[in-house]
Amino acid sequence: MNAPAERFLSRRAPVQWFLSRRAPVQRMLSQRAPVQRCSSRRGPVQRCSSRRAPVQRLLSRRAPVQQCSSRRGPVRRCLSCVCREPDLGKTSRSFAIRPCGRGALLHRPLGLARRRMNPPVYRPLVDLSTMEERHIILTYRLDRATIHELCAQLEPDLMSPIRQHTGIPPLVQVLSVLHFLASGSFQTTVAISSGMSQPMFSKVLSRVLSALMKYMRSYIIFPEVGELATVKGDFYALGHIPNIIGAIDGTHVALVPPKESEQVYRNRKSYHLMNVQVVCLADQYISHVNAKFPGSVHDAYVMRNSSIPYVMEQLQRHRVWLIGDSGYPNLSWLLTPVRNPRTRAEERYNEAHGRTRRIIERTLGS
Repeated sequence: MNAPAERFLSRRAPVQWFLSRRAPVQRMLSQRAPVQRCSSRRGPVQRCSSRRAPVQRLLSRRAPVQQCSSRRGPVRRCLSCVCREPDLGKTSRSFAIRPCGRGALLHRPLGLARRRMNPPVYRPLVDLSTMEERHIILTYRLDRATIHELCAQLEPDLMSPIRQHTGIPPLVQVLSVLHFLASGSFQTTVAISSGMSQPMFSKVLSRVLSALMKYMRSYIIFPEVGELATVKGDFYALGHIPNIIGAIDGTHVALVPPKESEQVYRNRKSYHLMNVQVVCLADQYISHVNAKFPGSVHDAYVMRNSSIPYVMEQLQRHRVWLIGDSGYPNLSWLLTPVRNPRTRAEERYNEAHGRTRRIIERTLGS
């Protein structure tokens, strides 16, 4: 065997030569050639130290890049020194290039950076100026002047910051919420009639209710001592019963009960409700509201556990009364109808009582 063959078969030889008809001779310096990774959009590039394999370099625009933050989206900075001059007017699907100090700034394609936006849909908003006064009261339970006054007071709270501005005028927000509260309908139905979407109406409802709760104490107040004479005169004009300063009754408001106490909110008709106590004046002005008790509680229990007994006991020296239906007990400051009238005087009292108490039913909408 000749010398070259012995050198090939020797285990101590530092370099092995492999002869093949189909592949060129390669000189292997180790089992795995040293590799250098390069960050590129096309994936990692391997750099081999073989004598026959040349080193691969990225000499195009898609050379090694680094990610950096920019307002216009991710920007890639080219580190290659052989980048060609940028085409500032290029706005196609390829990368738009801007010159920089060390190379060029490569932006994402314009078609990928921007999402395709749907065209805006403009719905006609509700307009109070085109509605008649009778139709306004029927829809919103308030007249035109009261609605404008309420909107003027709530406008600073309804004008949200610039970043969260909904673009809906405060008057439209107030009208949509008043329609929802007066009709008891669904949010989707009221939103369509008001010219907005249901998610937007949900935000408007929360904002307007928060603003109303802020000013609630300024409007829902019991008559002062100096106003008792005027209030008694207004009630006397209704049914000719003297010294009446308020009509009391309860109303049921439907709701979705909590799971842990669902049976407490169920009334005798198997509905889940809140028992809300209301006291109003002769002009349907609400002077007291108590919304703390579920629908399974009786009206008399709500009255006894409210602030009404304390307030009326303080006013007993002025000889004033409240008027209520037969569901309430007959107290020294609360007038109720006679259950079984036997005389003509009792019948006349029940008739006058009904004419006077009818104001609270109109106020609650029953």
